[in-house]
Amino acid sequence: MKHLERLRVVVWLIIEIFVVSAVDQKTLNEVDPLRNISKTDERIHRYKRSGVESQDCAASIRDHGLSLINFGIEKLASGITINGRIYEAVEDLYTILEKNEKIMKDKVGKYLVPKFPLINSTLFSVKNFQKSFIFTYTSEYGYIDLNKALRDHNCANKVLTDSDKALAPYAAALMAILMHWDELPSTTGTAYRGSTITDNDLNTYRNSYSQSHSIVWLNFASTSTKNQQAFPGNVQFNINNINSEHSKWKPKLICNCSKFAYECEALYPPGSVFNVDKVTGNSKKYAIDLTLRDNEPTAQSGRKRRSVSPDFATKSGFCYIGSVNSSWSRQINMWNDLVLEILGKFVSFLLW
Repeated sequence: MKHLERLRVVVWLIIEIFVVSAVDQKTLNEVDPLRNISKTDERIHRYKRSGVESQDCAASIRDHGLSLINFGIEKLASGITINGRIYEAVEDLYTILEKNEKIMKDKVGKYLVPKFPLINSTLFSVKNFQKSFIFTYTSEYGYIDLNKALRDHNCANKVLTDSDKALAPYAAALMAILMHWDELPSTTGTAYRGSTITDNDLNTYRNSYSQSHSIVWLNFASTSTKNQQAFPGNVQFNINNINSEHSKWKPKLICNCSKFAYECEALYPPGSVFNVDKVTGNSKKYAIDLTLRDNEPTAQSGRKRRSVSPDFATKSGFCYIGSVNSSWSRQINMWNDLVLEILGKFVSFLLW
């Protein structure tokens, strides 16, 4: 009788592992569609939309900030002066964030989670404070709304919606972390970005090129240090970062903080300024060559910035997953989880 009972338990364990687990996985896929799409679909989901302004906007942002970022700073640290010193204000915010990590994350969550509840599972699941903000950005929850809110600015200004106000503290904190967290290295190598732009945006690039003017990107701009990882769209940007060592807008390598590590992502902060070197192509596909603008160095704040060579960007631990097929990697992880689950239940059965 005892043997029959044990046999019944074994059968139940097999059913639970191979049937119930499969049903649970199906349910999880329905809740989180990102878990059930191919690598190609992921890349389509992460299409980059353009948000470009002429060079006059750079001075306006410097003097007045960006409405979304300003609102976020005010909600997180109301004593910081913004007018005429947006970049200094962002650095002041980072100093406060570093000293009050738990309080600041809870504050961001208070604004963000009611409007974007799925973000709760990413922002509060990663223990490292800075990494949690970057991982959340790459996990897609709120990503589209965040960059749309920034692109919808009329240069520095925007009438903020309720959703914008919910995103603002997170946006300000992310910008501060991206620009001032010492653990994030920058790169002087070429970065690549696929995007979909309108005819009006294309004319902005062409006019800036013909007049030797700069352009400004209003949103967080995702790029890759690997050409083959550039996103699809009707234009590819090839960005020369040779000046990044002294630029406040230097792109940071976020590969080891990203949900999509294989993309070898280099992320630019809002308000980044570029020179337009060349615009080529036809109505189906364009190539635009940019050079990150080298702003005049200011008084050093005591932080030593880390910069890495193009080779380091692709060969080091920051982007080593770039050459690995992510689909295969996910399958390996799935089987590892399944094997561990089987072993765990088998051991429990033996002990029982």
